[in-house]
Parts: sequence; structure tokens; C-alpha cells
Amino acid sequence: MKVFISWSGDRGKVIATGLRSWIGDVLQKVEPWLSSEDIDPGTRWNTELADQLEKTHFGIICLTPESARAPWVLFEAGALAKTLGSSRVCPYVFQLEPTDLQQPLAQFDAVQATRSGTLKLIRGINHALGDEGSVADDRLLRCFDRWWPDLEQILENVPPALPQTESIAVGAEGLGLERVFRSRSDALGYFSAALRSEMERPGHRRPSVYVTCTSMRGFMVSDAKDFHGPKLLKGLIDSDCKLHIMLTHPETSELRAEQEKRPPGAIAGEVRGSVTQLLEIGFQVDQIKYYRGAPTVFGIATSEAMLLNPYPYENESHRCMTLVVRKTENTEDIYHQYFTHHFEQPWENAVPVSDVDEVAVAQKGEAERKTISGSRPKNARANKKSDSKRRTTQHGLIEKGAEHKCLHADNRVCHVLC
Repeated sequence: MKVFISWSGDRGKVIATGLRSWIGDVLQKVEPWLSSEDIDPGTRWNTELADQLEKTHFGIICLTPESARAPWVLFEAGALAKTLGSSRVCPYVFQLEPTDLQQPLAQFDAVQATRSGTLKLIRGINHALGDEGSVADDRLLRCFDRWWPDLEQILENVPPALPQTESIAVGAEGLGLERVFRSRSDALGYFSAALRSEMERPGHRRPSVYVTCTSMRGFMVSDAKDFHGPKLLKGLIDSDCKLHIMLTHPETSELRAEQEKRPPGAIAGEVRGSVTQLLEIGFQVDQIKYYRGAPTVFGIATSEAMLLNPYPYENESHRCMTLVVRKTENTEDIYHQYFTHHFEQPWENAVPVSDVDEVAVAQKGEAERKTISGSRPKNARANKKSDSKRRTTQHGLIEKGAEHKCLHADNRVCHVLC
């Protein structure tokens, strides 16, 4: 029987790894599965995770005080509950009380990482075995007593949590600060779980995601582990998510290019390239706008969490520290402050891409024509032949019979007549 073990953080990994080997000693018919140990190098991570969830019969969520609200834990907990139901998912809490857990983790019957709590956990797994190989309780107890000292030693050697000053801890709790990362790449790998969780939101609550940035280059091409920007965006589209992408206006981008000592037109080219790429993925024109001015923070906001990566003066933001914050009941927390003033209000005031960018105008017009016509016209063959004479450049669709100016990244201007 497959048992899925979820964890987050360095201390959670120590507990999960120890539990993985220990459970197999006590119950030989159980096959524990841990993502960090059991995914082969080069395997597609999302595919393997989904496959393992389908085969799972019991789930364990290893929790420490610092990981109890981690997006990754919440994502896997939701996936386990959806697959197994709450009765076969058990949080294994270390240096926590079960009553300390908040929703959605509070719905599960948690046990502490103590002798009595671990015995309750192993009895639950044995019960789930059923006819596949469950053992009598007296025999289970003998096996448990034989192997418990090994797990007890692992738990005693779990390293202490990283120290925090009292002021930081109090501030973090009141303002929703969850974690600070040295760079954006590290934060994106961590935050991908929050984006996946947004796709899994209940049907009566439509998921929503905002992205505010200079261009989408840092989102589309990232060296972050377990983060694939285009696939995440496609998943959000498929889940009928309300998407709001705000890019720096091409005119304003020249000021940032000068600050970052980039060639003239370089960032403007990235911005227009981002628009093209988003439309190719499946975005609608009205889901992309140009920010009035230049955003001071690269930001992603979901319904419950937010990533904030400040733009330092004369430097690129991906080299700067990044915060991950969570929405709390405090309307003055970091999430609420930034959601209102960095995402919601700027979106209402932003410039529609279709007012500026030719490729968006072309796509919008094509969509409107399809809506009006409702079917392919009789002279479709002639239209198809005409369409084949069109030319596509890096910056968009050039309509037949018109002259267009195309601004390249190196500020060259070419004239095209087709």
C-alpha cells in the first residue's frame, strides 16, 4: 500500500525522511513515498506527483511551527484530501499542538510526534491496509516497541528552528510575513505551490491571479527549481482563472532601461515580446494591460498569498531579496496594503494593451470577426490564400497591403510593405 509523505522546510524534511524509512520497518506491506527521495532525476515532477497521488491510500503531512502555513504543504494537503478524503490524511505535528492548526489543516485528525501520537498514526495506517496485509494489534504493538527508539532518536536530533528576534516574530505574525528569500528564483520555486492551489479552488469561488512586472521575462524564463512559468499560466487559463497581467508601458520602459544601463529599446522589446508570448499561450487581450508609470515591485498575488520582489535602483529585481506574505484577517497586513495599491487600483487605471500594441489590436479584431460571423465564410479558400501572404515578425502580425514600422531591441526601425 502506498503512503504519501508531505513536508516543507529543512526540519520537516528531516522528520519526513526518518518517518519514510521507519514505517517500512514496522509495516512491511507499506510503501512510503517521499518526493525528495523517490523522484528520479529528469522525471517530469508534476506528472510524477499526480501519478503517485492516484496510487496513494494514506497521506501523512509532517508539520513544524515554521511550515504549518507553507503554500507547498497546503497545496499537497488539498490534493491528498481531494484524492483520499480527510479520514485518511493525518498531520504529524512536531513541537505543535493539534489545536494550533488552522484551516484547511484543522479538518484532519492530527497526531503529535510523540510515542502515543506515532502509535495512533501507525494504527491508522494498519487499519487502512485492510485485506492487503494488516496485522493483529498485539503483533503491531510488538513491532512498534521494537522500532520506536530509532524514530525517537531521529526526532530528538531534529535541529532547532532558526532563531528570530521577538520583534520580527511579532511583526511577521501580525503582518502576514511568511518567508524571506535571498533572490526571486528561490521565492518562485516556493510560491509555485500557491499558484497551483489557486487552480484547485472550489468551483463556487473563481480563482484570481495578478502579476505586476516590467516584462514577463523573469516569469517565463526562470532558473527556479520546480517552476515552469508558461505551464503555470496555461494551467491558470484552463482553470478559468481571472487573470490580470500588468506590464510596464513601452514608453516608460526607456527610463528603466537607462537606470539598469540596458541598450535603448531593450526593455520595450521584452515588453512587446511578452505580450506576443501571452497571447500565444491563450490569454485574451483584455487580460493584459500597461502599467501607468513603472512598478516599483515585481509582484504576484493570488486570493490568499503574495510574492513581492522590489526593484532596487539601477539594478535588476531578480537579484534582490523577495518576500512571500499571506492574507490574514488584519486588513492592514502586507497583503491588503499591496493588493489595493499595487494590484487592484493600478489595474483599474492601467492602459489596455489594445490601445498601444498592434499585435493585440489584430488579435482583438480577429476575435470580434469570429464572434460576428459565427462560421467560416463561403470564400474561405480565398481568405486562406490571402492570409498566407501575411507576414509574422517578432513583434506581431503585419496586415496585408499596409506599411508598418517595427522597433527592434537595438532601436533599429524597419519598414515593411506586404
